[in-house]
Amino acid sequence: KSVEQIVNPRFMGKLQMELMKDVKKNPMNASVARGALILMNTGMRPNEIFGLTAGDIQFVEGSAGPGLVRRSSKMGRLNVALGPRSYALLQQQLAHLKSQGIEIKANTPLFKGIDDTVLTPYLKTIKVPGIIELADGTFQDTITSYDLRRMHATAAHNLRISTDEARTAKGS
Repeated sequence: KSVEQIVNPRFMGKLQMELMKDVKKNPMNASVARGALILMNTGMRPNEIFGLTAGDIQFVEGSAGPGLVRRSSKMGRLNVALGPRSYALLQQQLAHLKSQGIEIKANTPLFKGIDDTVLTPYLKTIKVPGIIELADGTFQDTITSYDLRRMHATAAHNLRISTDEARTAKGS
């Protein structure tokens, strides 16, 4: 049963801090935390992020955003603009793979072995009191991957960005 809920965007900074605290204690969680942060910043679907290969990331010289991701969709290949934070996170992920002795080629998976069945349980371990408000006025202290995606769409709606404008801005 679907429950109407609102992600409180004011708690996103706290979520980021809690993710980084966890990675400091548990470095093996760094890749999944980077994926969560990219999801939070781009609004892409978890399977799109965790299915990325090195060849999907392109540096765009002279652009306001330093890079873009080419992703597949039902409509074909689409571009998603990357802001500096997401681009830096993807560069960190590439550096991590190199440090593991993995040769980076266009078809090298960036997040091998990670998908939403890994991400959402991980996010459930990160506690941020009040991050989700339910329709009945109660609060939850954990978030799912799709809550992050929903928050991205809600922010666009609250800024009165039309669906067509959002598609254009995201390159879809």
